[in-house]
Amino acid sequence: MGEYADMFLDGVIDAETGELIDGDAPGYPRSPSRDKRRQQKAAVRNAKPFQCHECGKRLATLQALTDHRADKHGTPRPPVVKTVTEGE
Repeated sequence: MGEYADMFLDGVIDAETGELIDGDAPGYPRSPSRDKRRQQKAAVRNAKPFQCHECGKRLATLQALTDHRADKHGTPRPPVVKTVTEGE
C-alpha cells in the first residue's frame, strides 16, 4: 500500500477529511468529528442529569422532571409540604 493508505489504516489520517489526527491511540481509522459528537453528547448528559424513565427525555432540574412527568405522562405531582417554625 501507499504511505497515505498506511497512515489512514494506522488511524493517523481522518477518515472523513483526510487531515492528520493528534492522539496516542493509532491502529484503526477514526474521525475527530465522531469524537466531537461524543463530547457534545457527554456535555448534554452532564448539563441535564435528570432523565425521565418513561420516555428518556433529559432535563436540567428535578422540578423540570417532575413537571414533565405530570404534563406528559400523567404522573401525579407530589404534595407541597410547608415547614412551620415557631414564631411565625
